[in-house]
Amino acid sequence: MKEISIHIKMTVFFFMIVMIITSCSLPLGLALENRDANQAWSSNTKLSYEALNPCRPEICVDGNNIYVVWSDARYENPEYEYGQDFEIFFKKSGDGGMTWTDDIRLTNNSYQKTADYWCSDTDPRIAVNGNNIHVVWDRNIGSLYTPNSELYYIKSANGGETWDNEKQLTNSSGSATASNIAVNEEEVYVVWADDREGSDKLYYKHSEDNGANWDEEIKLSDTGAGYTDNVCSG
Repeated sequence: MKEISIHIKMTVFFFMIVMIITSCSLPLGLALENRDANQAWSSNTKLSYEALNPCRPEICVDGNNIYVVWSDARYENPEYEYGQDFEIFFKKSGDGGMTWTDDIRLTNNSYQKTADYWCSDTDPRIAVNGNNIHVVWDRNIGSLYTPNSELYYIKSANGGETWDNEKQLTNSSGSATASNIAVNEEEVYVVWADDREGSDKLYYKHSEDNGANWDEEIKLSDTGAGYTDNVCSG
């Protein structure tokens, strides 16, 4: 069993390193594209006219399709403290960034919020394989004095036209944060940092059927884990 565990860890580590090398990330509001061999770039394109305090944008490219996810507070309740009302949004270009769809709201956590108990969705990550789009993010739950964070996941099987119901991937006694996601055919991989043991450790979870079902989590490290870097795969 120990040899199997080591093999799994090394396989995951190698796969994530390959994905990191091919990663890509741009700030929200900039749709930059290289059009010719002279390194010419298009002018800036504003991607969202409704976003309020947009943050943590992530971008992934598959052919001419460009996918962007981010969190913003456009539905912020002025009665709550700043940071309690962030939701996850998505948009797509199918022509290399020339035109874009409208913003699509992926989360709606308003039913869980009160002035004393807050729920905020932040730090989305995205991975794409064909028409299958996978998004994972942190859901911050609780109050200012009893914070907690869990990982949630959502998928589209038709290029972002419609989305499945969200799934909770973790149920930690601490906080699960700093997630990353990668995909290879129908295999979906997620890593994150979790402080259930008092300090951050690295954990891993895997689906072999496009996110329909998930294996039990595996702890990858017994030493501290920092903020995981971006992973983008297509």
